[in-house]
Parts: sequence; structure tokens; C-alpha cells
Amino acid sequence: MISALNDSPFQTDKQRVETLFLSTLSRYPTEQEGARTAQLIAARSTGRAQVLADILWALLTSGESWINLSLDKLARSGSPPFCVSRCPS
Repeated sequence: MISALNDSPFQTDKQRVETLFLSTLSRYPTEQEGARTAQLIAARSTGRAQVLADILWALLTSGESWINLSLDKLARSGSPPFCVSRCPS
């Protein structure tokens, strides 16, 4: 994923970060998150691919991604995750 993002000639760094957020958290970054990741990429002394990998790691290990993964697992199991008692078929 990182290699494809890094090598994509048609994406800006902002679009690369948006792709990471959409892939992991199913949402776009907030203005604050976008500004912070832009700073990280601009200051990239280790190369863009490494910074993108670091951002991906941070997203994957965030509490928010665990919630999304749990909801996704529930959705794929066929059990309606939000039904408390009887759910219509």
C-alpha cells in the first residue's frame, strides 16, 4: 500500500494522507490532522515512503481504528450490531 501511494504520480501528498485515513478509519482527516500530517511530510528527512508508513502505523494503532475494525467484523459476521432485542429479517 505504501509503495503504491508513494509511487503514484497523480496524487498529491494531501490525497495520499486522505487515502490512508479512508483505508484505516473510513473517514477523511480533520483539518488539524491534515495540517499535522502535512508538517510531517514536509519535514521528511527519512523520505516520503517512511513518513507515510509512520502515519499508517499511527492510524492502525489508534483507538479509533480498533473501534472501526470491531464494527466491520460485526457487520461481516451477519449479525446486526445495533439490534438489542428482536431485529427484522
